[in-house]
Amino acid sequence: MKYIFKLSLILTLFCIGGCDRNSSELDEISLSIDKEPELAIERLNSIRHRLTSQSEKARYALLMSMAMDRAYIDYTSDSLISVALEYYRRYGSADDKLKAYYFHALVFGNRGERETEMEYLVKAEHQVPKASDHTSIGRLYAACSAIYYTMIDNQKSLEYAKKALEQYKLAKDDTRIIQAELRLSDCFNRAEEPDSVKKY
Repeated sequence: MKYIFKLSLILTLFCIGGCDRNSSELDEISLSIDKEPELAIERLNSIRHRLTSQSEKARYALLMSMAMDRAYIDYTSDSLISVALEYYRRYGSADDKLKAYYFHALVFGNRGERETEMEYLVKAEHQVPKASDHTSIGRLYAACSAIYYTMIDNQKSLEYAKKALEQYKLAKDDTRIIQAELRLSDCFNRAEEPDSVKKY
């Protein structure tokens, strides 16, 4: 009996140590996605076999989806992001939920299924009041702006482009601020408002 207890204690401690290591490594990888997405993909692939808990697998799936998007890899299968969405729908923070819905929306966007893409973007937007990741919120609004732009709903496209710009300013994300300003100038150009085009 003592042997079984000791063995289970050792296994528990081993799992805790492994989970901590995996968690800290996933934290490190998440910081490199924006600047080195290809390296992030390599590192994620190298630790994939070590991930055992549902939370680790969900985080891996979300980070891999983010890295692939950042590396301009247009994926059309939702098998990866579904792992993250299934978990975060029940256990995640508002930021986790927002990202999972957003990246699930991108899959449908890559397939050209705009209606379903918009459904998932709306679900992501429901998380905004409790979310705090301004860059992710900005990307969500930018995606909505782009869809409305293709639908030739200039008013809605403008509205979401302005929201995206506000979020990128809060995030102090200079590159995306410029992108949002370009989107706004494009919308104002279509609306034939040259003064606003000049401003942005």
